[in-house]
Amino acid sequence: MSNTCPSRRPILRPERFSRSRSKTVSEVAPVSPAGRPRAAPGKDPLKSRITNGSALLPGVDGRSPWVRRCKDVIAAHISDMGGEDNTSAAERSIVRRAATMTVELERLESRFALAGQADPVDLDLYQRTAGNLRRLLEAVGLQRRARDVTPTLTEYLKAARVAATDAELGAAPPTAVSPRIARNELPGVQMPGDAESAAVSEIGDHGGLANEGGAT
Repeated sequence: MSNTCPSRRPILRPERFSRSRSKTVSEVAPVSPAGRPRAAPGKDPLKSRITNGSALLPGVDGRSPWVRRCKDVIAAHISDMGGEDNTSAAERSIVRRAATMTVELERLESRFALAGQADPVDLDLYQRTAGNLRRLLEAVGLQRRARDVTPTLTEYLKAARVAATDAELGAAPPTAVSPRIARNELPGVQMPGDAESAAVSEIGDHGGLANEGGAT
């Protein structure tokens, strides 16, 4: 019997441990809060989730096909009306009811298609619901509503002053800000410098006529 002890096997350390030890301080240091992107402003906690737009209905999964389709219909109608800022609370309420009826009418249409025919009771319900939907849509308007993007007189004058300042500094020509201001298309408003330009032009015309008379 041999008295020699078996040699101990060397402990193999995983490579990932050695890699982690070789990391520098800069690699493992936490990211400074100043370098993190700012989070979006939270919604008003005093308002309900329905008012904030986080949920369509209380206690209902917002990922269901019914809810997602209803939200799509509401968004489409609000877009046709010029955006949420261009609608009243009453109009948005009507749009919500109209979107609900639209989704239910689509469910009836799917039932008709799968059955290959329409049940008389369901068909009567479909007709009455479609008529009520038409009245709701007529209340908010069937045509698309253009969003008012026309600048006010104050905005026109401010843009004119900015254009004049940029032109003096050589940053940009006045026409680069607003072609309408450069063409003086403001009804009843005279831009600074127009009177002087008109006077100089008139004097030049009279002077030209005088020179022609003297020459003759």
